[in-house]
Amino acid sequence: MSKTSWLIVTTSSDHSAGLFLSHTAANRAIELVNYRDMPKIDRLYDIVYLRDPFTDVWDMTTLRSVDDFAERHPNAYYVDKAKTSDDLLIEDKWRQYLQLGAYMPHTQLLSEVKELPVQPIIKKRISARARDVYFDPDDVQGDRANYITQPLIAIIEEYRVYALGGEVLPQMVRRSSKTPTSKIKAVEAVPLSALVGDFCKNILKNLPGYDLLGFDVAITPEGPILIEVNRSPQFARFMEMT
Repeated sequence: MSKTSWLIVTTSSDHSAGLFLSHTAANRAIELVNYRDMPKIDRLYDIVYLRDPFTDVWDMTTLRSVDDFAERHPNAYYVDKAKTSDDLLIEDKWRQYLQLGAYMPHTQLLSEVKELPVQPIIKKRISARARDVYFDPDDVQGDRANYITQPLIAIIEEYRVYALGGEVLPQMVRRSSKTPTSKIKAVEAVPLSALVGDFCKNILKNLPGYDLLGFDVAITPEGPILIEVNRSPQFARFMEMT
């Protein structure tokens, strides 16, 4: 049986490639190039996978050139099989709740909430790298329709779990939780537990067709809870630890 040929186009600062290459199925042949080398590509691949440009090295000129490349190659896809770079830059936590509310804390739009939780945590609907998170509603700036609020949960442990091509990877990263006085930090890589693995696999059933996902999972006295899903998770610390 011939292998499906994959080309992964990535960035110089993107450390996720090793996960793709080390978790390659037997029926896939994967090659890797930097996005700067795209003009040199002169062969056809069954799939050209354009890694989400969620790093500081991508500017609008680069995004346009990558979009042009995707238009010329019908087998080229961004993460989640999106066809334009604009589709990649949306991670709406409110939409996540509407789809995955059974796994998440009770969530409300800040603009519509009538009574805040006793201990609220407030997050911008579309944000990145744990920015725009508040514990005091008076600190929120801008339109409150752009924010969600949740009750602060009692976290025993917090993990980042990765899924690649519909498969939960066998290691996860234990992290310190964000508090009013501290940031989230990756602590160590640990084997995926059965509890967390089964929890994430059940969530994946509600997210068909996603190539790359990062789950932020909290272990609480009531069991695992999904904090959020990241459609473009960063792997630098994960790769350093594993």
